[in-house]
Amino acid sequence: MQWLATPGSVEPATERQHIQKAWDGLMATTHETQLLSQASSETDRARLLAASSTHSGDWLHAAPIVLTVRRSNENSCSTQTVMPGM
Repeated sequence: MQWLATPGSVEPATERQHIQKAWDGLMATTHETQLLSQASSETDRARLLAASSTHSGDWLHAAPIVLTVRRSNENSCSTQTVMPGM
């Protein structure tokens, strides 16, 4: 019941009340709207929109790479990209 005491909270449809995501989604949408309305600048608003976009966290699943730069002489160098463990 404490959840329903939160301002702006709404119960999900009866057929979805047994699904946690239905409850969380409504609260997340409420918080997102609140944060966006309180953004102090267009830059802050853009950051919030970027962070909440669908694939914003995909980079967290990327494999790490190591970039090695070798200098052959004063005028040339070469680079090598290595994926650790591969």
